Amino acid sequence: MSESLQTKRKDKICNICLKDKALTNENLSWDHVPPKGGIDLSTMKARRYDVDISVDRTIIQNGLKFRTLCSDCNSKLGSFYDIAFNSFLIDVKKYLLSKIVQFPYVESYPTLLIKGLLAHILATKTQECCSKIDQETRKFIFNSEAILSPDIHVYYWLFPFNCTIIREEEMYFNPYSGEKLHITMLKTFPIAFAVTYKSVLSYPHVIELTKLNQNDEEQKSKLIIPKQLYALDFPESLVREMPRLVKSEPSNIFASPKN
Repeated sequence: MSESLQTKRKDKICNICLKDKALTNENLSWDHVPPKGGIDLSTMKARRYDVDISVDRTIIQNGLKFRTLCSDCNSKLGSFYDIAFNSFLIDVKKYLLSKIVQFPYVESYPTLLIKGLLAHILATKTQECCSKIDQETRKFIFNSEAILSPDIHVYYWLFPFNCTIIREEEMYFNPYSGEKLHITMLKTFPIAFAVTYKSVLSYPHVIELTKLNQNDEEQKSKLIIPKQLYALDFPESLVREMPRLVKSEPSNIFASPKN
């Protein structure tokens, strides 16, 4: 398995609209993950998540980013969904740093938040992306009347670590119970997100965001802030002994500020 870190597509096909920009002699644009506006754009040191930590890291200027989207899709994502995504991260940070006793929730827009998350996860893929989650994401994000597939579940929990972790779609099997876990993760301070397909993530203090989704971009809800803290490698550490299927070149990345 190659240890090189890929942050851009080798061709010019947009991960969202699938248009080939080579036909119009255009380049793909860089998409920040998590989106800029809710994070400090520090110089990052990044490596493949699944290699030894002694491997030299790739230096990435101005935050972790991927050259996988056309400028039109990137602009739509920033204009419509990144505001809700960034506001959620910022509000959770404010809550955690506040010394005033507050109710354990922040207000946000579940549908916008889910769309932004799914789109940015799609943007992290530098190889061919045609899984069921990828296909459902393309149908859902830029269509205000679309309904999210009931097979897709989105979860979040507290993530008090100064790093960003991306784990592309992985499939775990329990050989004893027959249970399977099809999961993708984006973890960044102060919240970790997981997207599952036809499987559930049943742990205390892990909140299912899709239970609040009404497929209405204007719907505002109170999102609970969990109190329980999990380890940096939760939940993959709990299923590590199970057989696992991954792509030959997954976009699994660990990135942290250089300094």
